[in-house]
Amino acid sequence: MKKIALLLTALLPLLFFACKKEAGPAGANGANGNDGNANVYYSNWHSLNQSWRDTTIDGSLMKFNYDTAAVFTQSILDSGAVLGYF
Repeated sequence: MKKIALLLTALLPLLFFACKKEAGPAGANGANGNDGNANVYYSNWHSLNQSWRDTTIDGSLMKFNYDTAAVFTQSILDSGAVLGYF
């Protein structure tokens, strides 16, 4: 088993360096479109006005707070992903 492992260790780097790919011709430039970000909504950083409250979720002690965001529709909440950073 040691001989096989040693052989693989010696041959594996050779496989990476022996395989060379040649670069193909450069492709055509695409058309300039409107700036976009795949339906990602974001806001400026801001402070939470109310105090944090303690809670327990799945046995873990946590603090929570609420924030309002008018951009979230029921459709986004039902089928989208909402991420918050603080």
